Amino acid sequence: MSDRLQAYEIFAELMDRRNFSQTSRALNVPQATVSKQIAALEASLGIQLFIRSTRRMYPTREAEELIPHVRHMLDARAE
Repeated sequence: MSDRLQAYEIFAELMDRRNFSQTSRALNVPQATVSKQIAALEASLGIQLFIRSTRRMYPTREAEELIPHVRHMLDARAE
Protein backbone atom coordinates (compact mmCIF):
# COMPACT_ATOMS: atom_id res chain seq x y z
CA MET A 1 0.00 0.00 0.00
CA SER A 2 1.35 3.41 -0.88
CA ASP A 3 2.10 5.88 1.88
CA ARG A 4 -0.38 8.36 0.39
CA LEU A 5 -3.16 5.77 0.32
CA GLN A 6 -2.37 4.75 3.89
CA ALA A 7 -2.45 8.41 4.91
CA TYR A 8 -5.91 8.83 3.38
CA GLU A 9 -7.18 5.68 5.10
CA ILE A 10 -5.81 6.91 8.42
CA PHE A 11 -7.35 10.34 7.82
CA ALA A 12 -10.78 8.82 7.16
CA GLU A 13 -10.59 6.63 10.25
CA LEU A 14 -9.41 9.56 12.35
CA MET A 15 -12.34 11.66 11.13
CA ASP A 16 -14.67 8.89 12.36
CA ARG A 17 -13.00 8.23 15.70
CA ARG A 18 -11.58 11.69 16.52
CA ASN A 19 -8.88 10.00 18.55
CA PHE A 20 -5.32 9.03 17.57
CA SER A 21 -5.12 6.06 19.96
CA GLN A 22 -8.43 4.57 18.86
CA THR A 23 -7.50 5.05 15.21
CA SER A 24 -4.20 3.31 15.83
CA ARG A 25 -5.93 0.31 17.43
CA ALA A 26 -8.66 0.13 14.77
CA LEU A 27 -6.12 0.04 11.93
CA ASN A 28 -3.59 -2.06 13.83
CA VAL A 29 -0.76 0.39 13.27
CA PRO A 30 1.44 2.15 15.82
CA GLN A 31 0.16 5.49 17.09
CA ALA A 32 3.39 7.05 15.80
CA THR A 33 2.41 5.92 12.29
CA VAL A 34 -0.96 7.65 12.62
CA SER A 35 0.71 10.88 13.74
CA LYS A 36 3.40 10.74 11.04
CA GLN A 37 0.96 9.97 8.24
CA ILE A 38 -1.37 12.80 9.24
CA ALA A 39 1.57 15.21 9.50
CA ALA A 40 2.84 14.10 6.08
CA LEU A 41 -0.63 14.49 4.56
CA GLU A 42 -0.98 17.97 6.04
CA ALA A 43 2.44 18.91 4.68
CA SER A 44 1.74 17.57 1.19
CA LEU A 45 -1.66 19.30 1.02
CA GLY A 46 -0.37 22.49 2.64
CA ILE A 47 -3.27 22.62 5.10
CA GLN A 48 -3.91 21.79 8.73
CA LEU A 49 -6.45 18.98 9.05
CA PHE A 50 -6.85 18.83 12.81
CA ILE A 51 -6.57 21.22 15.72
CA ARG A 52 -5.00 19.31 18.57
CA SER A 53 -4.89 20.04 22.26
CA THR A 54 -3.88 17.88 25.19
CA ARG A 55 -7.50 16.82 25.72
CA ARG A 56 -9.28 17.08 22.39
CA MET A 57 -8.86 16.97 18.67
CA TYR A 58 -11.05 18.86 16.22
CA PRO A 59 -11.13 18.59 12.43
CA THR A 60 -10.63 21.85 10.60
CA ARG A 61 -13.02 23.21 8.00
CA GLU A 62 -10.57 21.98 5.36
CA ALA A 63 -10.74 18.45 6.78
CA GLU A 64 -14.54 18.56 6.68
CA GLU A 65 -14.39 19.66 3.03
CA LEU A 66 -11.81 17.01 2.10
CA ILE A 67 -13.39 13.95 3.75
CA PRO A 68 -16.20 13.35 1.19
CA HIS A 69 -13.61 13.25 -1.60
CA VAL A 70 -11.36 10.90 0.36
CA ARG A 71 -14.26 8.56 1.17
CA HIS A 72 -15.28 8.51 -2.51
CA MET A 73 -11.71 7.65 -3.53
CA LEU A 74 -11.42 4.89 -0.91
CA ASP A 75 -14.82 3.45 -1.89
CA ALA A 76 -13.84 3.42 -5.57
CA ARG A 77 -10.57 1.68 -4.73
CA ALA A 78 -12.42 -0.97 -2.72
CA GLU A 79 -14.70 -1.83 -5.67
